[in-house]
Amino acid sequence: MGINQRLQAQQAAIYRKNKVAGDLDDTLTQIRRQTGFENFLRAESEADLLSAAQEGPIVALNVTELRSGAILVMKAGVRSISLPHLSHASMVRHCRGSDGNEVKRELLQWLWKAAVQPVLQELGFYPQEVNPLPRTWWIGVGLIAKAPIHAAVKFKYRHVQLTTLHYCIPSYTSTIR
Repeated sequence: MGINQRLQAQQAAIYRKNKVAGDLDDTLTQIRRQTGFENFLRAESEADLLSAAQEGPIVALNVTELRSGAILVMKAGVRSISLPHLSHASMVRHCRGSDGNEVKRELLQWLWKAAVQPVLQELGFYPQEVNPLPRTWWIGVGLIAKAPIHAAVKFKYRHVQLTTLHYCIPSYTSTIR
């Protein structure tokens, strides 16, 4: 393929991408003209995010090959925390599909250590138990969406020592709204 052919191919690809982007903008404009959809797919304001956390903090856990961590949405503000033990590779390893009790026990203990405990600590719900238990809304992004966060546990001598349920009432949601 000659230089002119490559240049023409690149220009054609750019044209197609611009056309698709324009079509998307047109579609969004049509949707936003509909009553109740004025803010469809628009970024939330910080005030909207904070008001969503009135009944309890919202925790978005993100596990991808690029980065893993948590975004905490609370009445007082929004904060991002790093979760160094919560990686895509470790998530794949712990969710390898085996049904054995030992594998499940390892998954639940790893979830506690890698995700739940550091989040609860950042929220101020751990190590002291809070009474009454606060409701915490969990959103899983990526592989962790399939993980049983509510069942995360710390074992001591193969017996349950601590669980998510000791520190909060966990609920799941798919969006911050």
